[in-house]
Amino acid sequence: MEEKNPIQVSERIFHTIECLARTGPIGLLELSKELNLNKSTVHRILNSLICMEYAKQDAETLKYSLTFKFCGIANQILAQNNIIDLIRPYIKELAEQTNETVHLVQLDGLNAVYIDKVEASHNSVRLVSMVGKSIPLYCSGVGKALLADMPACQDHGKGVGKRKTDNCAD
Repeated sequence: MEEKNPIQVSERIFHTIECLARTGPIGLLELSKELNLNKSTVHRILNSLICMEYAKQDAETLKYSLTFKFCGIANQILAQNNIIDLIRPYIKELAEQTNETVHLVQLDGLNAVYIDKVEASHNSVRLVSMVGKSIPLYCSGVGKALLADMPACQDHGKGVGKRKTDNCAD
């Protein structure tokens, strides 16, 4: 059973932010349909985000998008995580030795969050992974590696090892 957020407006604000991040620039009507909220509600949320400089509206297209203020927050979070500084030389060396891209991920419930990435310098295959992105464990090679070492009871009966979409790695 999914737990209900005790503060409805917080849930709506964060769903709006997540939707803007996913879609990129979007108009008010389209955004309100995407969020399944009234236009007036979405407009108030957007005005609040604009007031706090987390969103902006293009004067010509009237579409809304997020600002780079979120990048600053993300960088502050990463700067507080000194594991990246400690591990980076080792993942760089591993990438050089194997000529493969190396990811550093953090387990977050039933998801893996990319917290660092070193691209192979001579490998022509580029991966579309992004630092900060969260992906379900069942949907990637790194996630499956984490699942392989996880006790069966740790998936909380959610069947995380099952293929969910055609985009998942076997």
